[in-house]
Amino acid sequence: LIEDAEGAVIVTTPQNIAISDVRKCISFCRHLDLKVLGVIENMSGFVCPNCGVKTEIFKSGGGREMAEDMGVPFLGSVPIDPAVVTASDEGSPFIISEESSETVKSFRRIADSL
Repeated sequence: LIEDAEGAVIVTTPQNIAISDVRKCISFCRHLDLKVLGVIENMSGFVCPNCGVKTEIFKSGGGREMAEDMGVPFLGSVPIDPAVVTASDEGSPFIISEESSETVKSFRRIADSL
């Protein structure tokens, strides 16, 4: 449906079931000769905004491992951040309203790599 697409960015979560689905997605892109620009691991831990400690709620690293196994670039991991919901509900771009958060830093690194 998107005739002039230059590539696909694939987003996964770290759980095995999601990784399995994303492998199929990458294979589908290859079948369509659609370049996979990279993989992003979403919900990759939770960084406490008060103390900075990271807790792996859904584990992490599965996206990176799968990307390496499938020979596609790994663009980065994005931790869970409740401030995303708050900013969205307020109509404020999260990446501007929470510039110092680890999640924003992750978004910026990913965007810069693309």
